[in-house]
Amino acid sequence: MTNRLSRSAASVDRWFARRRRNLMGEHHCLIVLGLHGIVPDATYLRSGAIDPSFVLAMDQIEAIINYFLEDGFIPVGVEQVLAGLDPMKYHFMLTFDDGYYNNLLMLPLLERLNVPAQFALIGHAVRTGHAFWWDVLNRTGPIDPDNPLESRDSLSLTPLPEIEAKVVQRFGEHSLRPAGDIDRPMKTDEIRRIANHPLITIANHSWGHRILQGMSERDIEADLTRTQEELQNITGFAPQTVVYPYGLQDPAVLSVSRRMGFKLGFAGNHAKIGLPLRLNSDLAMRLPRFSIFNTRSIVAQCESCHLEWKPSWFVRRMLHQGMVGPKVVYS
Repeated sequence: MTNRLSRSAASVDRWFARRRRNLMGEHHCLIVLGLHGIVPDATYLRSGAIDPSFVLAMDQIEAIINYFLEDGFIPVGVEQVLAGLDPMKYHFMLTFDDGYYNNLLMLPLLERLNVPAQFALIGHAVRTGHAFWWDVLNRTGPIDPDNPLESRDSLSLTPLPEIEAKVVQRFGEHSLRPAGDIDRPMKTDEIRRIANHPLITIANHSWGHRILQGMSERDIEADLTRTQEELQNITGFAPQTVVYPYGLQDPAVLSVSRRMGFKLGFAGNHAKIGLPLRLNSDLAMRLPRFSIFNTRSIVAQCESCHLEWKPSWFVRRMLHQGMVGPKVVYS
């Protein structure tokens, strides 16, 4: 009964999403999508070379872009946001985290559709070329077979040198080598090339993808500064935007980011950004983003990014699951 109600409510949500503007109107907004790796097609998701949790196939990326374009949204990048968005229109922005080489696969698509994107790079990956630890563990299994949750939970709080030391001790030095182009980070010459691309913006995604929330201001600044310097040495300029690992931040992280001169900060917390966006506001330093997953309908997920009211909320309330869904936040 519970599953049947949930499925029915989801169908009503999708029907409502397609007709929301005629029925109830919609706030003019910016929708930011937080994405990660890209593979040529779905077969790569089963290859084991890359953790498939946050990876999308090329046709899914194209479906996302086409959905928003056809729904009347304007694609924007960091340059447009900083210049000020038209508060009477709808906008969407693509952001890709971690700095996978596979992100470059979609450059022809972005160029064909004239859609900007932001690539957030991890300093340690840029410096060493090591595989990302979550992809390593996807191939090898957990570091401690008796404590498999350590691989995802506590490691996000662990300094990267400690993680890599554990990986090497358990699986050997070779385990840090990427399996191939599909899971490796971008190389310096590739970063230098996209840094001058008119549609691409490079962002700071920390040094080692450790959760910054809860760290001292001194340690936060040291982490972000190290990546700023690494990227500036490669591109000739320091990023203006920061993407917090796991989307987590606190007042110390926001304070340091603003003090370091970042103009925009990107977090988690699924929500639409109401316009106008004040660039000197706290919201500008913790912009919410929506995640899109390869295991669910792309169209249904895109539709759900719009909903400020969901018919399924009533079902969730009846099932004591709470009323959850995207909202609109203002600066």
